[in-house]
Amino acid sequence: DYDLMFGSLIIAYLALNLVYSVVLLIGSGKKITGLLKAWIIWCLVGIIYGISLVIIRSTCLDLNLQRITPIIIDLFLDLFVLWITYRRLNEILAVQLRSNMLLNDVNLH
Repeated sequence: DYDLMFGSLIIAYLALNLVYSVVLLIGSGKKITGLLKAWIIWCLVGIIYGISLVIIRSTCLDLNLQRITPIIIDLFLDLFVLWITYRRLNEILAVQLRSNMLLNDVNLH
């Protein structure tokens, strides 16, 4: 079933993101920033959403409204995930560039 697969994918994707964020956090030794906190909360909410999607789809009767609503929610969720991921990657890249520049400055002197 499409929705069961999709729900599972959402759970897996966000779980990976959560692990990735935690690893990054430990690796960088930084404190939790507002954006990172929001990101972690978002991942947890997404995982809960994915689990609920799987549960709803595996138990509910198949009505047309029930078919359409999750798909619309999924599309918005996908767009939101993509946007957050894009923002996150930009932030990571900016940090990487800054630390590389600092390293280069240290190496030159």
